[in-house]
Amino acid sequence: MRLGLLPRTVVHCLLPTEEIVTQLREVRPDVLVGYPSILTDVADTVIAGGLRDLRPRFVAVGGETGTAGMKQRIRRAFEAPVYSVYGAEEFNLVAWGCPRSGLYHVCDENLILEVLRGGRPVDPGEEGEVVGTPLHSLAAPLIRYPPGDLAVRGPAPCPCGAPYSTLLRVEGGTLDVFSLPGGRVLYPFRVVAPLLEQAPWLRRCQLVQRDLDRFELLGALMNCSTTNDVEPLAQSLRAVLGDAVHLDIRMVEEIPVGPGGKYQPFQSVRSTRHRSGVEVD
Repeated sequence: MRLGLLPRTVVHCLLPTEEIVTQLREVRPDVLVGYPSILTDVADTVIAGGLRDLRPRFVAVGGETGTAGMKQRIRRAFEAPVYSVYGAEEFNLVAWGCPRSGLYHVCDENLILEVLRGGRPVDPGEEGEVVGTPLHSLAAPLIRYPPGDLAVRGPAPCPCGAPYSTLLRVEGGTLDVFSLPGGRVLYPFRVVAPLLEQAPWLRRCQLVQRDLDRFELLGALMNCSTTNDVEPLAQSLRAVLGDAVHLDIRMVEEIPVGPGGKYQPFQSVRSTRHRSGVEVD
């Protein structure tokens, strides 16, 4: 970058989608990197406008957990492969999506990555909290630092033949879990992501816990959609939440992103968080 060989242009994610598209058309990037929710909105605008002058070599998404549907819409708009990237301010690059196996290659030359539950390493296929020791933070060494993320450990090495340890899945930031009647807890993204796949006419949805036994699902329709068939969604949610929970579903024009530009697919009025199998109020 200092030699001018890797020019980098930043387009603010909180700009209106149309303005983001305008700036991207001026730059015409070879590589496009951003939040999957923001790039999905950009992709929808590109598709709706029939724009064909944005053709990056590939698109990298990260910073929040994206769904397969989001990646499919981005891939269709830009006619380019879409790869997931997992990074953290404390570690820089942590892992990136393998184009062959679908796993994440851990950047083993950059950090020692552990996935722990109760202080012990999990087995492949098991979920735990990410803990990292960066190998190049010479000014301020960090030893087994927890960035607050959950991930599922994968096999080592990757089946593609690359000599890296792997993650099967990155769940995103340490989640605010939903506490349900009877002492049950629920990881919300595991509910919201299937809903978006089940209802392709939804552009976004947000599951909000108003109280222990009261939930609300907010849905924003695709621009071209006129559907109002929400009963299948209600049945799917009620099957997970249980009969003791009251559920309302409401269609809205827009679900705004959070202060930092990240899409928030769930919100809870309760502050219970999950870290290494311990609940803290």
